[in-house]
Amino acid sequence: MKFIHRRKKDGKLHLEPVYPSTEKLKARGLGGRQLSKLTETIFAQLQEKDLPDNIPAGILSRLKLVSRFKAYKQIHFPASPEEYADAVKRIKFEEFFTAQVRMQRLLAGRHRFSAGVVFDKVGDYFNNFYKNHLPFELTGAQKRVIREIRTDTAKGHQMNRLLQGDVGSGKTIVAVLSMLLALDNGYQACLLAPAHMQ
Repeated sequence: MKFIHRRKKDGKLHLEPVYPSTEKLKARGLGGRQLSKLTETIFAQLQEKDLPDNIPAGILSRLKLVSRFKAYKQIHFPASPEEYADAVKRIKFEEFFTAQVRMQRLLAGRHRFSAGVVFDKVGDYFNNFYKNHLPFELTGAQKRVIREIRTDTAKGHQMNRLLQGDVGSGKTIVAVLSMLLALDNGYQACLLAPAHMQ
């Protein structure tokens, strides 16, 4: 959002928001200044209880985040650039926080109600490749991730996993070994990789 400095009745300079508008809205008397006045009127009638917090107080305190009410008020009418930055920080955190909570609820529901395939053995495909064809020693991190995948696939719940790492960190070999676990348990596996663009 853009702001301009405007001197108000108290004689002090205030940050005033500049709201974009369209020709249709302007023709109906809703230009940027009118939108600003309308927003100011709405906030004059709102109280803190009208916008209750949806983030636990302990998290707000630990991360030094302003309340939801203050954030929404300060995003429109900050007393200083610092207040505006505090409001942006709070609103961004809220978006990420609610997205994470929603994702965790979906995952919990999937694990509770969706049965997965149990991989209960490590067999010839995995062991033969690991002992006789793997041309290098796996790193500790790679071994740890494979153990985690092995544990997850033995639980009988659907597993969704995102493996992140730098180029050359060994993500593909972890995928190949996971595929061999599937083969050892009588299932097929497919590896999809994006084509390199020139």
